[in-house]
Amino acid sequence: MAILRLQETPQAQTDLDGIEDFLAARDPDAAVRVIHAVAQTYQSILDWPELGTLLPYKGVRMRLVSGFSQFLVLYQFESPVVTIVRVIRASQDWTRVLPDQ
Repeated sequence: MAILRLQETPQAQTDLDGIEDFLAARDPDAAVRVIHAVAQTYQSILDWPELGTLLPYKGVRMRLVSGFSQFLVLYQFESPVVTIVRVIRASQDWTRVLPDQ
């Protein structure tokens, strides 16, 4: 398998910054744990990009954040690039947060 490269959309980075800011204001240790878990999830996606649930939208896949099932990573995989599209709360309707919906 080719070596994969990870990229984040600006919206995914904004999502992650918002999650971190929200949690840090309430529990800084939790914020660190969640951000670390997101990084682990990104690595897992790079290791097994086709493992995520395929959504019926432009090849977007979904993975739960490792150890924090209240967060989802939405991504696209077109070898050799994995693009993180959004990082959202699992309670959010993914059909409303993806571009061009």
